[in-house]
Amino acid sequence: RGQESFFDTLDITASHAAQTNGSNAEDATTSMELQDKLQYEKDLLGFYLSGHPMDAFSVFAEAIDTFSAESFRDLDDRAPFRLCGVITTLTKKISRRDKRPWVILTIATSESSYSVNMYAEAYGQYQDTLRDGALIMITGSVNQRNGETILRADTAQPLKSSIAQAVNEICWILQTCDEAEDFMNVLRTEVENNHGNTTVKIGFLVDDCHVAIADLSATLTWRIEMDGYNKLRSHPAVAGTLIDTHPLQPNYKKY
Repeated sequence: RGQESFFDTLDITASHAAQTNGSNAEDATTSMELQDKLQYEKDLLGFYLSGHPMDAFSVFAEAIDTFSAESFRDLDDRAPFRLCGVITTLTKKISRRDKRPWVILTIATSESSYSVNMYAEAYGQYQDTLRDGALIMITGSVNQRNGETILRADTAQPLKSSIAQAVNEICWILQTCDEAEDFMNVLRTEVENNHGNTTVKIGFLVDDCHVAIADLSATLTWRIEMDGYNKLRSHPAVAGTLIDTHPLQPNYKKY
């Protein structure tokens, strides 16, 4: 999980893609207003009513996260992990040993919530990033202790800026249609204006089950921005995306 995932249904029809373009574009322009509304609902009611803050990032979170709610209890001891989510609670603690502050975070994804410990060293480095309602990507390691799975965070970065660092490659799956050429022009402009480190590929639907993938120029590497992604994803030629993320390396530490 997290290395390569299909998103959306690749046998989507051209007529359905055209019907959904307007709503996708509208979502891109109102995402900030929706995030504010969701946080207001959480502050007022104690829960999200109109949606979830991670809904707008679900395609990337599914690829970036290294475990799911179903596999959480089966994580290996000291295995590295990566998780995208929203901070819903933040409880500060004081270490009995050295009196340094640390924190217990509740990180909510679209499907579940996880308790994450961030101890003094990491907390001192990333505390400015940690606040209720913040969208973040955390990395760390797993501690299996007495049958309990404990997540220990070593880093915490703002989610939007972290996506570009985590995604190694993105392949745009296109329908064979007249709009495909226009998409290629739009894509080239977006990549040239936002040069980065993510490799871009193009795939064409051969049928409902097969995709022919072509490599583009090695110079066409992209810095992923959510507005740019939403604009490209709403194009009528696009059926879906295939995303590959950088693998995590073990980070062994003494507990």
